[in-house]
Amino acid sequence: MKVAFAGMSHLGVCMSIAAHGWGVDVLGFDVDAQRANRVASGDFDAAEPGVVEFLTSPPARFRITTDPAELAGVDLVMVTVDTVLDDSGENDTHEVVELIQTAASHVERHVPIVVASQVRPGFTRSHSYLHPELHYFMETLIFGRGLDRASRPERYIVGCADPTRSLPRAWADYLAVAGCPIHVMSYESAELTKLSANFILAANITAANSLADLAARLGANWQHIEAALRDDQRIGQKAYISAGLGIGGANLSRDLHGIRDMANRLGADAHLAETMLHHSDYMRNWVLRVITDIRQRGQLTRLTVLGLAYKPGTQSMRGGAGIDLVNLLGSSVTVVVHDPEVILPDPSALAMVSQARTVDQSLSGSDVIAITTPYPAYREALRKHIATSAGTIVVDPYRVVDPSWAAGTSTTLVQLGVVND
Repeated sequence: MKVAFAGMSHLGVCMSIAAHGWGVDVLGFDVDAQRANRVASGDFDAAEPGVVEFLTSPPARFRITTDPAELAGVDLVMVTVDTVLDDSGENDTHEVVELIQTAASHVERHVPIVVASQVRPGFTRSHSYLHPELHYFMETLIFGRGLDRASRPERYIVGCADPTRSLPRAWADYLAVAGCPIHVMSYESAELTKLSANFILAANITAANSLADLAARLGANWQHIEAALRDDQRIGQKAYISAGLGIGGANLSRDLHGIRDMANRLGADAHLAETMLHHSDYMRNWVLRVITDIRQRGQLTRLTVLGLAYKPGTQSMRGGAGIDLVNLLGSSVTVVVHDPEVILPDPSALAMVSQARTVDQSLSGSDVIAITTPYPAYREALRKHIATSAGTIVVDPYRVVDPSWAAGTSTTLVQLGVVND
């Protein structure tokens, strides 16, 4: 079987490498020549394990092209370009449409074209006129675990025009390779399943952050509460209940915007989605609120920001608290940044901001240290710094620092979800 993955962004790269691992002949295709060339040269998110190594020496059965004529020889086309929110908050699907149109003009009518990109309910049916075998596929990749999730799916959700009709042979054969359960439903049901999963995950995050904020005000400790909740079988060990700085990244917030906008348009109640988006903004500003209070007391001249990526395992800064701090404070306070994976964009625009090459360099001489990405490697550096420094304030929303490290020292530790003196 030969499968084309049209759109070589994060989704397309991870899905195509996973398919190759199953023995599928892969043709990576993109209408964006720059993106295709970057991937072909191995220029990809280094925080995605195994991907760069694969791309720098790809096997013969894995090729990347920008020539649409090569699509004529494939059995199946997966449209896999990641979508983002545009400036107005709408889901930008223009590349998805372009890739469907390009594929449809170069493959036979019986060859399935499958939309795996992130689209809103109604998209696939409204574009089904472009190709007689247009299908939808729900992706559940996570930045930093994209290849792992693509290679070991827990289930597949498939949308089609008529779920009572048998799937095309090539599409059914591809789905069978992973050996996981397959849920076949209408376009709209499958598209809404994608948004529903992220909506429920976002609700868990919002509930945990809200309760952690309340816990600190009550004199409780959210870390203790979280451990007890994970032993509740109705919640579980994998639940999204660790307190943090709102809903990071693009995927969950994009789908919250989608559900809110559709609910408003169709006359459904959009208050829950609106509340989660509002609360995410509130929690995202937790570090800024703490640092503003410190500044008002005149205790800040040099700030260390540990982490620009919105979470470990990705180079994406979208939704990251670190880059927000840099942009907000970099013109009025000396800011030193460290991130092991991300390079500060255009540092010349903020004259008081610099990026340190090592964690130790970033920590030296700072009044306040803000941990904005919980990289595990920061733990040991912070432990040593706390033991030897004097008068530092560590702002730690992710509980990277063990409170015992600061006990008996002149370090002030401020953590999310616990009482702070």
